Amino acid sequence: MQVTTKVDGLKELDKALNQLPDKVHNRVLQKAVTSAVRKARKEIKSSAPRGAVPSQASEEYGQLYKNIKVGKARTKRSRKAAFVSTGKAFWGYFLEYGTRFIPAQPWFVPAFERSQGPMMDQLKEVLRKGIDKEFNKMVKK
Repeated sequence: MQVTTKVDGLKELDKALNQLPDKVHNRVLQKAVTSAVRKARKEIKSSAPRGAVPSQASEEYGQLYKNIKVGKARTKRSRKAAFVSTGKAFWGYFLEYGTRFIPAQPWFVPAFERSQGPMMDQLKEVLRKGIDKEFNKMVKK
C-alpha cells in the first residue's frame, strides 16, 4: 500500500530548494524525506503488536517491531521518496488486514496517520536546515 501526502505552505522552501544545483537539491530533498519517514517509523514501531509468547515465525524471522525499517524508494521521476517496511515480518500484513481465520487488527495505518503532523514538521525543519547549510557552503566558495 502506498500513501501519498501533499504538503502545502512550503512555497518559500521550494523556491530556495530549486535555486540549488540539481545534485545538491536531490541530496537535501532525500535527506528531508527520509528523516520525516523515520518519525513515522517510531510511531509504527511503538504500535506494532507484541505477543506474550513468541510465535514460530517470530522465532525464525525476528519479532515484528524489530523488523520495521525505513528505506529509500526508487521512482521513475526525479521525485525523492522513502518507505516504512515490515521487512521479513510478513505476518504484520495479516494482522493489519485480517485473514479468513483472524479479524483485522489495524496497527500500521493508524500509526502512520497519527504521525502525519510530526512528519511534516520534521520535513520542513530538515529542508530548512539543509537549504541553509548548502547556501552557506555556496557563499563561502
